[in-house]
Amino acid sequence: MNHPDDPPQQGVREIEAVRSIWTPRLLKIAYLSVFLVILGCSLETQASSNLVTYVTSDFSQHALVSTISVSTGLIAGVARVPIAKLIDIWGRGEGYAAMVACTTIGYVLQVFLADTSSLRNRALAFSLSSTPYIVTTFAGPAVAQYFQENWNWRLAYFIFAITTPLVSFPIIYLLFHTKHVAIRKGILKPNELKRREPWLQQAKTFAVQFDAVGSVLFVAGLALILLPLSQRAQPSASDGSGWFSASTLSKFLAGYTSLCLFGIWEWKYAPVHLIPYRVVFGDRTVLGSCLLCFISFAAFNSYHAYFPSYLQVARYLSIREAGYIANIFSLTSCLLGVVFAYVIRQTGRYKRLGLWALPLRSVGALALIPAVRDARTTSSAADVVACQLANAVAGAVLIVANQTAVNAAVAHADLAIVLAVLLLFSSVGASVGTAIAGAIWTASMPGLIRDFLPEGKKDLAEELYGSLKKQLEWAPGTDVRDAVVKAYCVTQVRLCIVAAASVPFVVAFVMMWRDLPVRDEDEGGKDKWKGEGPVEHGD
Repeated sequence: MNHPDDPPQQGVREIEAVRSIWTPRLLKIAYLSVFLVILGCSLETQASSNLVTYVTSDFSQHALVSTISVSTGLIAGVARVPIAKLIDIWGRGEGYAAMVACTTIGYVLQVFLADTSSLRNRALAFSLSSTPYIVTTFAGPAVAQYFQENWNWRLAYFIFAITTPLVSFPIIYLLFHTKHVAIRKGILKPNELKRREPWLQQAKTFAVQFDAVGSVLFVAGLALILLPLSQRAQPSASDGSGWFSASTLSKFLAGYTSLCLFGIWEWKYAPVHLIPYRVVFGDRTVLGSCLLCFISFAAFNSYHAYFPSYLQVARYLSIREAGYIANIFSLTSCLLGVVFAYVIRQTGRYKRLGLWALPLRSVGALALIPAVRDARTTSSAADVVACQLANAVAGAVLIVANQTAVNAAVAHADLAIVLAVLLLFSSVGASVGTAIAGAIWTASMPGLIRDFLPEGKKDLAEELYGSLKKQLEWAPGTDVRDAVVKAYCVTQVRLCIVAAASVPFVVAFVMMWRDLPVRDEDEGGKDKWKGEGPVEHGD
C-alpha cells in the first residue's frame, strides 16, 4: 500500500501515460475487447454454475456444491489483493496476460475500466461492462443443458479452457501496443535498467510486497473453519465425521489459531499489510462499502447455493428453465445497472439512490420465505420470479451506488488496491454465505428425506441425498419425489430466513456512506489522476 506522498508505482505510471495517448477510436476498441472477454468468461460461469450440481452428483456428493464454492471463493478473493499490487508494479498489460494464464481476469478488467474512465462516467462503465450477462443469462443454462443431455460436463470444461485465451488476446495486444507507442513518443520513459537481483532475492521481495505470510494465514484460517462447516453436519455411519468429531473440532481450532496469528502478524510484524487499513478503516464510506459487499454476498449465496437444484426438483423445471430463474438477479441487475448508473452520472449523487433501494430489498428478501415454503401444489414459479425481480432491482441500485461510493472516496493511487479489497470482502462474504448454506443443507436434508420417505423406501435416503440425478429420476407425483420435494422446501425456507436476516445490516452499512459529489476528476481543480512521478500527461 502506497503512502499518499509516494510516487506512483510503475504500473500506475504506465496506465496514466497510455491513457494520455488513447484516441476515442482506440478506447472504443479497448472497451469492445473488454466486452468480448466478459462475454466469454460470463458464458463459462453461467454454464458452469448449472453443470456443477451434475459434476458433484456423478460422485454421489451433491452437497459438495457449497464446499466447492467456498474453496474457490476464498482463493479468488484473497488472490485479488496480491493481483492489485502486481499490476501496479508490473503494469496492466503484463498483469492481465499473467491472469489469463490463471483465468483470474475479471478483477484486472475492473481496474482497467476504472483507469480509463472519469469518476463521473465510472459507474456507467462498470454497468456497461456487465451487459454481456444479459446474453449469457439465457445462453449459459442452454449450453449447460445441451452438454448434459448430449455430451458430458467434461467436454464443456475442455472447450472453455480453450476459448478463454482466445477471447482475451485482443485486449492483451492492445495494452502492450499502446504502451510501446507511449514509449516511442517519449511520454513514458522506460525504467532505468534495474540491477539483476538473484532469483531468491526477487522471490523474497515479492513475498514481502504481497504479504505472503498474511495471505497464507488468512486463507488457511478461513478455509479450516468454513470448509468443515459446509460439509457433513451429522456424523456419518462410515467415518464418524461431523461438526463435533475430533477431526472437525481440530480443524476449527487450527483455523481460529491461524486467524489469531494473522491478526498478530498484521499488527506487529508485517512490513506490507494484506489489507490497506489506512484507507479501509480511515474512511467510513469505504468501510461501509466493504461491509455491504460482505453481507450482500453472504445473504445471496446463503439461499442461492442450492437454489437451482430446488427449482429443478421442487418446481419441476429443466436445467435451462431453472437457470433462467436463478439468473434473474444477474440479468435484471445488469440491465437496470446501466439505467441507474446513468442516473448517478446525471444527478451526481448515489446515496439517495441507495436509500431508495432499501425498502424494496427488504420486501424481496422477506417475501421469498413464503414463496419457497410449499411447491407441491403448483409447478408455477411466478411467486419466486417476483421475489427474484424485487431483489434484483434493489441489488442493481446498491451495486452501482456502492461502486460509485468507493471510487468517489479514494484517490487514483489507491484505486486498484481498494477495488481488490472490495472484491475480497465480496468473495469472503460469498464463501461465508455458501458455508452457512452447506451447514444448513447437511444438517437438514439427510434427516428430512429419511423422515418424509414412506416406510419400505427409507433405505433410499442416502442415495437420494447424494445425487441430483437420482432425485430427478423419480417422476413428479410419486411418493419418493414428493418426499424429496418436502425436504427441499423445508431446507430452502431455512436458507431464505438466513438471507432475510441480513436486511438490518444492509440498511446500517448504506447509512455509513458519505454523500460525496460525483464529478470528473479534473473538475474543481483536483485531478486524482495526476500524481507525482516522471510521467507527463498530454491531456
